[in-house]
Amino acid sequence: MASVKYCWMRRGCDPEMWERCPHAVPGVFSPCPADCCYTACDKPQHKVATDLDILLDPNVDRRAAMKEQCMFCEFFLTTAPRIQ
Repeated sequence: MASVKYCWMRRGCDPEMWERCPHAVPGVFSPCPADCCYTACDKPQHKVATDLDILLDPNVDRRAAMKEQCMFCEFFLTTAPRIQ
């Protein structure tokens, strides 16, 4: 992947908050839960996926997402890294 940081690669809170957050565990896949206030996405490309083929695509690397909310975003599901 290019050096561009995609929206799903960033947590919604700042580094100071990460120190207190139980979901920001270094070295452990622990995405921010969808109900966290800091994961709300206001990006223009954010769209909740409704197509089951996109939602259930087994080739999407869901571990690339730092937020659970991304895992049902059409932009993430169609643009995210793929499992080889």
